Amino acid sequence: APELAARLVSAELVEVARAALGEDCFLELTGAVISDAGRPFFSWHNHIGGIDVEAQRASGRFPRFERSERLIAVVYLDDIDAEGGPLLALPRRITDPTAPPFDPRAPDWEGQVELRFPRGSTLVFEQCTWHAVRPQRREGLRMFVGTYLTSRAAPPTRARDRSLVGFGGGGPLLRSVLRDPGPEA
Repeated sequence: APELAARLVSAELVEVARAALGEDCFLELTGAVISDAGRPFFSWHNHIGGIDVEAQRASGRFPRFERSERLIAVVYLDDIDAEGGPLLALPRRITDPTAPPFDPRAPDWEGQVELRFPRGSTLVFEQCTWHAVRPQRREGLRMFVGTYLTSRAAPPTRARDRSLVGFGGGGPLLRSVLRDPGPEA
């Protein structure tokens, strides 16, 4: 839906990303998730490695960071409330260890925060933030559109999303955070 591209990033989001990641940060990946009440508790996880997150998880390594390398920005198209499946997050400092502090399958973690917000909200979190999602208890779909905004200092990902290379739409703000991800690894 290229006609919606200009809504993918806002001036506020780009400002936050540049403050956290550097003026030359870029949009690494876009995607969307659609689920329904059949999706069970989505266990505790983080997004270290961006598009390569599954390889990172499989490695069993939990790198430590001195600076943020990647933010995830998610626009929710539905209310996230008690019926819509609240998000759980574990607050942390960027320099804290990234290994799971508790069993990732546990429904609750000590120190967790439950997040609820109306449709149209954008949630921005750092790649190392552990989070989980409670099941949706109402009929219908739960949908969101997300982006990875990444520092140029981050190691390049092995997988590449080339879908926006050369995209001329979306307006100057979106184009200011696009870059060619390089050849497939």
